[in-house]
This record gives sequence, C-alpha cells and structure tokens, in this order.
Amino acid sequence: MTTLDEMNEFDRGIILLHRKSVSEDTPQAILAEVKETRQDIASEKPGMEDPIEREFTLECYDETIRKLSDLTVEEYQVWLSKNKDLEGFEF
Repeated sequence: MTTLDEMNEFDRGIILLHRKSVSEDTPQAILAEVKETRQDIASEKPGMEDPIEREFTLECYDETIRKLSDLTVEEYQVWLSKNKDLEGFEF
C-alpha cells in the first residue's frame, strides 16, 4: 500500500487547509506548515475545548505529518489532481 492509498478525509482537509498558506505548493512546504500548526495546537493551554477532540486533532495532524513526510512531489500532484476542487477544513 502506498502513501496515496492511505490518505483519508482528515488528511485531505488538513492538506487543503494548509496548502493556502504556503508559497510553494509542494509536500515539503505543506509539511512545514502542518508541523508548525500541530505544535501550536499542542502548546495551547487547555481551555474550553474538549480534551478528547483536541487529542483527536493532534492524532490527525500526526498521521498527516507521517504521510506527507513519505509523499513525493509526483505522488502529491496525482493526489492533488483528484482532490483540488475539494475544500479543506475551516477552523
């Protein structure tokens, strides 16, 4: 099974959301943005949000980071051609 086969709706949402924030549309550029956001979420002080939802969000980010780390530019282009008209999550 390839990384592309493992991609799911959470990966798609996270990638498409962060794709808007990078100047270079590559897996490596998006990966850096995703890692930064994941770190921001992890370092936020607990507040009103549901701790289970927060943990789930961190796990989704960890999985997306793992998959983006293994994704080549060519694979990303194939994936993007299948998902480019879809919207990412809104936070």
